[in-house]
Amino acid sequence: MVQSLSPISSRPSVGRASQLVQDVLPVDPGIVDIFPQRGLRKGSVLRLRGSYGSGLYSFAVQSLVAASQHGAWVALFNVDDLGYGFLLRSGVDLERTLIIHDDQHPSRTLATLLESFAIVVTPPNLSLAQMARLSARARERSSIIISVERVARSGSAGVPRWEGGVDLTVHLRSASWAMELESGITSVTRGEVVVTVEHHGVGRTVVASAS
Repeated sequence: MVQSLSPISSRPSVGRASQLVQDVLPVDPGIVDIFPQRGLRKGSVLRLRGSYGSGLYSFAVQSLVAASQHGAWVALFNVDDLGYGFLLRSGVDLERTLIIHDDQHPSRTLATLLESFAIVVTPPNLSLAQMARLSARARERSSIIISVERVARSGSAGVPRWEGGVDLTVHLRSASWAMELESGITSVTRGEVVVTVEHHGVGRTVVASAS
């Protein structure tokens, strides 16, 4: 059987392929199929949406743990549902992780974090203009914004969402997580999630696992 080959000119060069790898931070192998670039693309905005009980924050941590273990600096801004104990048990490198709260000047603080941190996790409690500016700042600094958005089971009407410069949206439809409690600290040991992924106007459903 003769295999059809693409013209050499259409194939990425070794240098280009290397650059593509450098532009993407790794994710857990169990959820890699969720991401079009098979990782977190630098300079992008990722929206994570899920209802109570969907494992929204567990999935957010699972999305960044591999990057953290490979040296990426992570900031969690105004995220009340995550603490250092959970992050430690999930495998996040705490030496490169910061949890910070600022209700007075959130946009200014986020802009500062994007200057120094590879990944910034935050709820979208900002104005449209502020979100647009921060999306632009993330692109300029090759940082990643992960917007965690809790929606009601009855629907998403009125729920804050990141607007402007969104590259990928992941809706958690259902999830089952195996939890472990040790020394008063709860962590996720493994899980399976069903998500709908929206990228450039195209949606698809993915079943993924994490451990």
